Amino acid sequence: MKASITIIISVLITFLIVVPGQAAKSNPATQTRQSTAELEALRDQIRQIKNEISKTRGESDELRKKLEQSEAEAEKALQESKALDEQIRKKNESLESLKKKQTDQDETLNQHQEFLKQQIRLAYINRHHGSLRLVSDQQDPGMLSRNLVYHRYMSQARAEKIANVSEQITEIQSLQQVVATEAEQLRVLKALQKQKLQSVDERKQARAKLLAQLDKQLTSQSAQLMAMQRDADKLTRLIQALNKAAKRLAIINPKESRFDNLKGKLRWPATGAIIHAYGSPRNGSSLTWQGTLIKAAIGSDVKAISDGRIIFSDWFQNLGRLIIVDHGDSYMSLYGHNQELFRSVGDKVKTGEIIASVGNTGGRKNSGLYFEVRRKGTPVNPATWCKGNF
Repeated sequence: MKASITIIISVLITFLIVVPGQAAKSNPATQTRQSTAELEALRDQIRQIKNEISKTRGESDELRKKLEQSEAEAEKALQESKALDEQIRKKNESLESLKKKQTDQDETLNQHQEFLKQQIRLAYINRHHGSLRLVSDQQDPGMLSRNLVYHRYMSQARAEKIANVSEQITEIQSLQQVVATEAEQLRVLKALQKQKLQSVDERKQARAKLLAQLDKQLTSQSAQLMAMQRDADKLTRLIQALNKAAKRLAIINPKESRFDNLKGKLRWPATGAIIHAYGSPRNGSSLTWQGTLIKAAIGSDVKAISDGRIIFSDWFQNLGRLIIVDHGDSYMSLYGHNQELFRSVGDKVKTGEIIASVGNTGGRKNSGLYFEVRRKGTPVNPATWCKGNF
């Protein structure tokens, strides 16, 4: 197994060796194509590393593989549910806008109808004073001219109002049809959302059963200790390989500032109490926590502690959905147990940018964020780097 990992790391080293001067000689378009190809190759290498590490599985590892699949299905169902929520929100906004427009049209129609009622009433009162009667009865030419203009104006106004009423009625009828269509589409979306939420619940129940099976297999302290040691070893091997890969990304996207100058100035990636501190014993064993576990509400923001590049964004062993940021200077930060990952390998991130949401993936029963800072692959105390909250 060690030989296989050595081969993969050797491949990575070969892949990562470049001559910086050659990149400088290329034009921007060539550099862009090279960067894209290199990132794709990097993703392929990461997948190979992850698959190679996953080959050494015991019975509990098979359950974890099922857990990974279950959590992936739950994430997909959750994302689809959120997408439906957004569609429902937009549909509600559209429906409310249409209803308001319909109300405005009704008010305009009422105004036109009221005007016509007054005109009809006036026409009835003055029914004996048509234009011919005005001509025959009027002796003053100036008054006659003014009366005729007024009479024409009122007749024209009535005709326009009648036309407006007809137009408003047509528009209202059309709006009623659109409103009915939108309402039906909203009903369908809500029905789909109900089904999707049921699917999310079913996947949560399936996940709970898998966790119960894992707990049953790891009842003894020795079994727990062995599982934790295997997890720590696999994470270390992943970090070692990624540390090599990070150098390649650093050349593609050079850092402007040094990470080691930020010690004690950074902020914690999530807001919450520290459940397990760096260096504290794990389950009363000889193993210690290599990072910090922060108690945080599920779905709350996970933020990058500093500028960098995403070097890993995937499900990994007992850390669930894991995202790793390369900060240059051989420093990395790790964020585990996430519910959702919002950035992909190669993405550039800024200090305080939301990169994930807090979850309980990887087998945790309660939500929380597992957070590490590493230098040259070795864990360092996050508390010496992070002091406050964003």
